Amino acid sequence: MAWDDETSFDNIEAQTGLSESEVIKIMRGHMKPSSFRMWRERVSGRASKHGR
Repeated sequence: MAWDDETSFDNIEAQTGLSESEVIKIMRGHMKPSSFRMWRERVSGRASKHGR
């Protein structure tokens, strides 16, 4: 869900109970460093990922 650009961190939290920071920690642990950096650049500040 976190990889999908259209799913907000709020939706992820509602479905899984994981906060944005917990999702980021999981993504960091399961991705190559370069892939993680690209993902963070993509979702940082993106309105669709921050549906608050």
